[in-house]
Amino acid sequence: MKHNNISKSNGNGNSHEKITRLRTIASLLGIFSIGVILTILSLIIKPYSELWSTMIRDIGFIFSPVAVIALLYQHFAERDHIYYLAKSISNDVLKEMHHKLGENLGNNEIVTIYPTRHAINFNIFLGTSKNRIYILTTNLQSLEMYLGILIDRARQGVSIKILTLNPTHDFLRKRFRELTFKKAKFFYDEMVTSLRHFCSAKEHQLTPEQQKNFVIKIHDSPPTMMLFISDENILMGFILQQGRARDQMHVEFDCSVQFERKKHCQCLVEHFDLLWNRSHEITEDDIDNIIWDEKKLDKLYHDEEKGTIC
Repeated sequence: MKHNNISKSNGNGNSHEKITRLRTIASLLGIFSIGVILTILSLIIKPYSELWSTMIRDIGFIFSPVAVIALLYQHFAERDHIYYLAKSISNDVLKEMHHKLGENLGNNEIVTIYPTRHAINFNIFLGTSKNRIYILTTNLQSLEMYLGILIDRARQGVSIKILTLNPTHDFLRKRFRELTFKKAKFFYDEMVTSLRHFCSAKEHQLTPEQQKNFVIKIHDSPPTMMLFISDENILMGFILQQGRARDQMHVEFDCSVQFERKKHCQCLVEHFDLLWNRSHEITEDDIDNIIWDEKKLDKLYHDEEKGTIC
């Protein structure tokens, strides 16, 4: 009931703003019309009275331009001004959040919080990297649009490490429902396809020497997060029940700041390094050996449901 009241209140507020705006526009159009009428009237009475004609004409010349300027401001400048104010306020709020969050961490290691991965400019985040790009994700499909940037960075000598989940991992047995796939096999197909694209790009677009800078591995550990490391900046995403991680909140950390203590965000780099060392490299030829074993995975899933697997 409370939600409905809020919705009605917002609806009434919007309607009131529209009505006020329309009234303002109507008033300005009225003033403009009066100015035009007075200008025409001054021409009509000019043969009879030069004095009155000049006075009426001058008043008309005041009314019409003022109304036009006000209308233009109403349509363009006011909108930009409101946008500027909103942007300024939001920037101040973000700075304050950054400051407060930084205080809670001991110092300003948090750069910002993004509502989704779509809000992040990955072209800049990845494209400006000078030394390293490390990626930990369950699925490479959403990163295919940045594959060209990763290939280019590898050519420039940047160390690219891509760590993704084994497409036959039993994690898919539960996760596919959360991502609205009809079958777990469809999720597997998406993961294998994107993995093949990455391996193919590496082996066909890079020289043997450049390929040393572009390493792809798969791991078999239960996935807990997404990590995107570009030099000293880290983006952390979350695997949540609501759907794909790309559509959930991401937090950016700056690991370049020096402290007397150990950096809090360093644990994320250590997490990546541990997984990396436990994983095995994969090539395009290896992908054909990643076979979806329906019977084996079905057994794993049902045993887990029964509680026979810890």
